[in-house]
Amino acid sequence: MIYNFERLCHNMKRTERFINWRQPIKEAYFPKLDSLVSSRAWPSRVADQTLSNLKREVDQITLDVDDLERWRDRIFEAIQSGKVKHRNGQIILLDEATGIDTLGNMVESSILSPNRDFYGDIHNMGHVFTSYIHDPDHRHLVSSFRLMKQFVKALDQNRPCFEYLSSKFLTFSKEKFKAGIFYVSQIRQLFPDNLGDLSEEQGERFH
Repeated sequence: MIYNFERLCHNMKRTERFINWRQPIKEAYFPKLDSLVSSRAWPSRVADQTLSNLKREVDQITLDVDDLERWRDRIFEAIQSGKVKHRNGQIILLDEATGIDTLGNMVESSILSPNRDFYGDIHNMGHVFTSYIHDPDHRHLVSSFRLMKQFVKALDQNRPCFEYLSSKFLTFSKEKFKAGIFYVSQIRQLFPDNLGDLSEEQGERFH
């Protein structure tokens, strides 16, 4: 939000949501920074680069863009249905009290994630995919990753890409969840004794 406010102050439009990970990233970024530890400059990102499948044996990273899309679709499905599949097979309801916390644990994919194998590691791996956009398969023997993989620097110094890739997606997920919770809350207030199972209503609440 702060970064968008800064853009508006400079007569620039707000950042766009980056949710189709097959389309090019329009904005280029040249950090003009270097690492004191390795004495190397941080790699840049030219305009209209796209995310590619990662196959970097030197970093022990092999992951496809399909994985990001699969995780995204499963998270959106959970938001839409109001239900999360726990790793032990139980179903967790995304309710008004703890639903946003459960969703946050899924997206951030910490040890608190209810099912990391199923819902993946979308936020952290989003950083990794973007950080290696300049050399996803180590073809050019570029060992340095971009600022997006350095999480502190990604927040402070590479804010355009962090906001572009991560923040708008997270904000969209949160707003989508809150919209559904608001809808179900109103139904509960209007028909407290005639709800029964909300599964059908929850499945349609975003359409």
